[in-house]
Amino acid sequence: MSEVPDDELANSPKFHKDRSAYGPALEAWLGRVIVGASDVEISDLNVPVATGFSNETVMFTASWTVAGQRHTERLVGRIEPGDGALFPTLTPATAVSVGLQHRAMEVVATAGVAPVPVTIAYEADSRVLGLPFFVMKFIAGKVPGDQPRYSQAGFLVDEATPDDRHRMVTSGLTAMAGIHSIDWRTADLGWLDPTDGKPTTAAHLAIYRQFVVDQLAGRDDPVIHAALDWLD
Repeated sequence: MSEVPDDELANSPKFHKDRSAYGPALEAWLGRVIVGASDVEISDLNVPVATGFSNETVMFTASWTVAGQRHTERLVGRIEPGDGALFPTLTPATAVSVGLQHRAMEVVATAGVAPVPVTIAYEADSRVLGLPFFVMKFIAGKVPGDQPRYSQAGFLVDEATPDDRHRMVTSGLTAMAGIHSIDWRTADLGWLDPTDGKPTTAAHLAIYRQFVVDQLAGRDDPVIHAALDWLD
């Protein structure tokens, strides 16, 4: 388990430096959620700090035995932020952001309209890692970073060709269009809707405006209020 430089930690507000209990906790948890699994071992656990402002992301290798056969998978955990989600809670069913993510990913996977990782399981019990989380399979690749912004530094600036950048944008738009092609009623996504079946843009802007007021707690932010007024 490698140490992370303090200058990188400073740019990662959702990162918890002490993660020594993660390995043993995940071993015990996977032993419960994988049917018939025994001798679970966790290795190569690390936390990427260049990206991920909404949740802490934990990557690790898990090995286990089922019916005498040894299995090894690279997995990824997404852990609920300790100081609350970045976005307003639309309904009681969306109160836990990682629960929302896990459930939505399974809907998209079932629809087959956009690529999503295979999910392993969601854990609502905070006693396992200190907060709710879910685990999914790892997909190898390069991820554009948030700090510094991927358009200013990193592999997309230093290494990517114009064709690479074009492919990233078009594949992202294709995935977004695929998600928007899902009929929310057919997919039983009413649990996302706070508007009694009338999810208009105006209704959601009102929700975000109230969220801004609540988060500012009496402070002024003329830029964000001007932006909301312009959107209205």
